[in-house]
Amino acid sequence: MRLHAYLPKTVLAARETARSIEGAIRQELAGCATSLRVDLHGIRSMAPSFFDELIRIIEESVIAEGRTVPDITIANPHRRLSPAFQAVCRAHMLEISESTEGDWLITQAHQ
Repeated sequence: MRLHAYLPKTVLAARETARSIEGAIRQELAGCATSLRVDLHGIRSMAPSFFDELIRIIEESVIAEGRTVPDITIANPHRRLSPAFQAVCRAHMLEISESTEGDWLITQAHQ
């Protein structure tokens, strides 16, 4: 899912902006069994609040279908993984790491 195709903005800051593409996210997840790729190519900046709402939408979508949150790859992030984005994932009981290529990898936290 390439966000810039749905949001012709280069800065993603508001929760409302994430909610504006909720339908597209749900549609992407409908055909997705175990993973989701969110491509940030063309996005210069993403605020933790947008990221939090994006994760919330994904959670709501899969829970409504009786599934668990899929593995999520954030491709082409605008910067290195920061503590703010790690905190968002912890709040959702998810783990996030950075691959050697720079992508962010999000998985269910191990209990």
